[in-house]
Amino acid sequence: MQGRDLFDASRPAPPVLIEDAGIHVFRDGDAETGITTLVTEEWRLSLFEGAAGGELYRLAEAPHETRNLWDDPAHRDDKGALLEALARRMAELRDRRLSATARA
Repeated sequence: MQGRDLFDASRPAPPVLIEDAGIHVFRDGDAETGITTLVTEEWRLSLFEGAAGGELYRLAEAPHETRNLWDDPAHRDDKGALLEALARRMAELRDRRLSATARA
């Protein structure tokens, strides 16, 4: 049987990847202001297309996301680890339908 038990409490939940083209958030019909977000049990990290910087929140300390830690030097390593986790999660969830199934 394929798949995994989503209700297995002994395994940590995988990070949630949210890719918003910006159409709903910014009312951008041309989708030029996309947001890419990674949410873990402890953190939320968001990148905004076409903008420098981003948002980084430690959810246990700021559940209402009122203290952005993106530029906080004390969280530089956390931000780096989350950016790597974001890239890895995007790779894991890529559209595999376009992958070659054989060599010519």
